[in-house]
Amino acid sequence: MSQSESNITELESGFSTWLEKGLDSPLRTSVERIAIALRQFSHNLHDGIPTLEQSESLAELAENLLEASTHIGVRDHIPSMFDELREDTFNFFDHSPLSGPLSPVSVPLNLAIEGDKVVGRVNFGASFEGPPGHVHGGWVASAFDEVMGMVQAHFSEPGMTGKLAVRYQKPTPLNTDLIFVAWIESIRGRKIVTRAEAFNGDEQIADAEGLFISVDFEALRSSLKQKSGNS
Repeated sequence: MSQSESNITELESGFSTWLEKGLDSPLRTSVERIAIALRQFSHNLHDGIPTLEQSESLAELAENLLEASTHIGVRDHIPSMFDELREDTFNFFDHSPLSGPLSPVSVPLNLAIEGDKVVGRVNFGASFEGPPGHVHGGWVASAFDEVMGMVQAHFSEPGMTGKLAVRYQKPTPLNTDLIFVAWIESIRGRKIVTRAEAFNGDEQIADAEGLFISVDFEALRSSLKQKSGNS
């Protein structure tokens, strides 16, 4: 399967997270702009060779930005899998370090549903470098975990990663449009087996298999509350 062969339909995410609860959508747009700028700043800093004058200027700007951010109001509730995963799968990925559009550290990996598969589009920038000019293998594994986690959460009773096996066939290049495709291989009781493949154009560069264990999130939340109350 190649990127040109896939007929990917981007879904409306329908976010109902903190940024859309009583707040106008322009605010969300602004926060996304901040996240995008900070990601690119990270890539530029990683890939660039600033002069002393430039580095001092950037350091001062970064420190001013940090100071300004300390005055941001704190959310009274942080969305979690317990509240959101069953209601809207995309909510859980809102702040993901891989795919979250509101996360300044995300790649981001753009997720979509295509038939019975989850497809992730991604272009890893300079700050994700491992071997020179290529993506660190840990980020490739994380991308597999994200797309397989999404497919099992969307098409079955959602669970947590029990096992992740990745086979690296080719080095994964930086600054290149890549595609990750995941699907459910089988479901046996609470065990959800998923598979995924990664492509650079027509060339397959890696594949993976994941085992997810379905979780009763309500029971888990009650258990955590009890432990918290007893501590």
